[in-house]
Amino acid sequence: MPKNSYRPERVLVQNGAEAYPMTEAILNNLGADVPVERFDSEVEGIRRRFQDRDFSSAKRTLVIAPKKGPFIKKCPGTKGEVCCNYHVADFIENCDMDCSYCFLQQMLTNPYLKIHPNVEDLMEEIDGLLNAAPDRILRFGTGEMSDSLSLDWLTGFTDRFLPFVAARENLVFEMKTKTDCIDGLKRFRGLGNVVIAWSLNPQSVVDRNEPGTASLQNRISAAAECAGLGYRVAFHFDPIIYSDTWETDYHHVVDLLFDHIPTKRIGWISLGSLRFHKGNHNLIREQHADNRDFRGEMIGCSDGKFRYLRPLRVSTYKSMLEKISSFKTPPPVYLCMEAQDMWRSVFGNMSLIKENPEIFA
Repeated sequence: MPKNSYRPERVLVQNGAEAYPMTEAILNNLGADVPVERFDSEVEGIRRRFQDRDFSSAKRTLVIAPKKGPFIKKCPGTKGEVCCNYHVADFIENCDMDCSYCFLQQMLTNPYLKIHPNVEDLMEEIDGLLNAAPDRILRFGTGEMSDSLSLDWLTGFTDRFLPFVAARENLVFEMKTKTDCIDGLKRFRGLGNVVIAWSLNPQSVVDRNEPGTASLQNRISAAAECAGLGYRVAFHFDPIIYSDTWETDYHHVVDLLFDHIPTKRIGWISLGSLRFHKGNHNLIREQHADNRDFRGEMIGCSDGKFRYLRPLRVSTYKSMLEKISSFKTPPPVYLCMEAQDMWRSVFGNMSLIKENPEIFA
């Protein structure tokens, strides 16, 4: 069991969920010492259990319930932003880690951690989209509503899912993580259409804001190991958190990255600034009043999110792009959740989109 593995205080299993192999795997991996309760449907009675508990405590309850309706959602880009048309394919809601800036703190109505065990329905849904677009490469991925790998020891998702991905030529599947939990990935070799992606920040930012995650060095080491197994890897500098020493700190991360990972194994790198919806911004500032990372000036943007001032974001992205581009044959770099005028200010034009159809499916 990984050292940063999740251990719930209790498990709630919806009646009927036992029919799915993943439910059996989860209960077997947890063992008999975790209390298990059954329920018929997610009625208000379940929600009321969490009214007086904070976000971090509530996720110590694990709910196993089949997904009703579609799994797949398009990337949550908003009007006016350049979007990569990424297909979000999460089967877990909420995360066992506890990043201070996490948008799930405001987004989730029910703060417990929920696993949908009917991943066979997810695979069928993906097949339907692939069959409807046989001449296009479609990019799917996990890691939006939860970490892609931190609970793999519990769910066995990679064992069940990666052979499915490997057999589909017009599918690229990205798994985003902040962990070094790659044991499940080690059982496979040379899966060229599976991309393992790490969110990266300087270790000082990890220490202040990403409890329960792997260290920066461990993430880089895990990425290097995956690259050696034949996986492509990707990296997301998102959110970039500004400080007086941000440039030195983030450039050091870039150096560390390229010191350990062959550029030919890197599919892409994204850049995105710290951002919040208004309610989440206020919530996080209240909960982390002593954290200097949330004291910087931010401004409301047209999509309803608060971001650093535009000139600061432009200079930050340009600095990161210049640093990454200083290495031989650098991978494609793109911006996450920024408008076209920001892209033009950073890149000079929008040609990156046409040149990288795999990223901008």
